[in-house]
Amino acid sequence: MNPQFHTPANSILFYAALGLALALSGSFIWLAVVSTLARLLTYILSIVALPILEKKIPETEGQFRLYGGYLIPVIAIGLCLWLVTFASPAHWLTTAGFFFIGSILYMLTTRKRTDVA
Repeated sequence: MNPQFHTPANSILFYAALGLALALSGSFIWLAVVSTLARLLTYILSIVALPILEKKIPETEGQFRLYGGYLIPVIAIGLCLWLVTFASPAHWLTTAGFFFIGSILYMLTTRKRTDVA
């Protein structure tokens, strides 16, 4: 964590270096597909969280309300799931590999922070 800007500086540098290496190695398609899969999975998790948050957070005056109830989130999840079906098993394995490596790095940095505190 950068003490001045409070940003995950090491993560940003690692991600930038990995993206540069993949782009320069001619694997830009892989980089694009893995990035798209990661974003779609994040969108799906966010969409699934909407009804849960709607129930937990009390309504306030002037709050934005999405008309149609759960219709729009259901359509959005359906579109995301449809889009991820176009990824090959190799792309899924690559995305899972990056997720696994990222999880290990996250656990290592979290453990390091809790040991210091």
